Amino acid sequence: MYGSKHRVLTEDVPNGATGHKGRTRAQMADVLLDAHHRGKVRAAIGRGADFYGPGVLESALGERIFKAALEGRAAEVLGNIDIPHTYLYIRDFAKGLVTLGAREEALGQIWHIPGAATITTRQIVNMVYE
Repeated sequence: MYGSKHRVLTEDVPNGATGHKGRTRAQMADVLLDAHHRGKVRAAIGRGADFYGPGVLESALGERIFKAALEGRAAEVLGNIDIPHTYLYIRDFAKGLVTLGAREEALGQIWHIPGAATITTRQIVNMVYE
């Protein structure tokens, strides 16, 4: 969504996606916010970091980390595990989305749903295995 530059992500960082999925997400957000501002829909956009939690198997942490740990296998980790990264518990993300939907002042904007403190993937993998 924001491109490959490593920086702190805030709601005012412009879309800079270079891949197909990111460009598609950016276009969908533009269409939705345009429809909101034209009075066609009432919408707020909630974005979140990589999810983890019950039922979240197809994620950076799902089967590769949690399932592997439960089965006593080594984790399969993608990318540089020592770069700071934010992970978001799926139920916290859900609460954030409910809050956005219930708040008139949230409408017509993009919001980042807050997660736990940013840590490295190595740190979260170690916590899971502990």
